[in-house]
Amino acid sequence: HADLYKVLKIEKLFVFIIFSMIVGIASINIFFSLSMLVIEKKPDISSLFAMGASKKLIRKIFLTEGAIIAFIGAGSGLILGFTISWLQQTYGLISMGVASSVTQAYPIEIIATDFVFTAFTIIFITFVASVQPAIMASRQGIQHK
Repeated sequence: HADLYKVLKIEKLFVFIIFSMIVGIASINIFFSLSMLVIEKKPDISSLFAMGASKKLIRKIFLTEGAIIAFIGAGSGLILGFTISWLQQTYGLISMGVASSVTQAYPIEIIATDFVFTAFTIIFITFVASVQPAIMASRQGIQHK
């Protein structure tokens, strides 16, 4: 059954690529949310610069905001995904729909590395989306000095 395993691995790779694209598109929302936050917090950023905050600190604040979004999103999504996968693996919630199939429920396997790669991808894409707003926030001080 080597051919079947190759097809399943290729299918898994394409699902991961499509998932990464979806997360990339969703991160555009995070990018614009952080950009709007920079615009809204312009007076606060100016106050921080007036109190002696460095550009590096301002960047770090907005990168931390992006990291918080990434970790909360990745954590809640992975917990929900694990729960649904465990329920399917244990109780077979989704059936094959074919009476003559070998197993009645759609078979799945929970693999820890899949969760690790998924978490890394979500966090990386979200971090990349938050870099530009953080740079934009640190440049606010140039206009006010």
